[in-house]
Amino acid sequence: MPPAYAAVAVPCLKFAQAKDWKNLAKCVVNAGSQATDIYNQFVRCWYNASGWLKWLKRVFCVARLIIRIA
Repeated sequence: MPPAYAAVAVPCLKFAQAKDWKNLAKCVVNAGSQATDIYNQFVRCWYNASGWLKWLKRVFCVARLIIRIA
């Protein structure tokens, strides 16, 4: 499981512990969508970095990704 998926799925643990399967399923589906959005934003940021500060822009992309999945 990619770290982004694991990080956004943490709030779903309470439903699993309570054996609330309906809300767990909803939470997991939402977590997958959120993780996909985080990854897609990173990819857009990475490939849109250009110019003479391209490396600095990409460092920002990576830092933002790490913050969002931490």
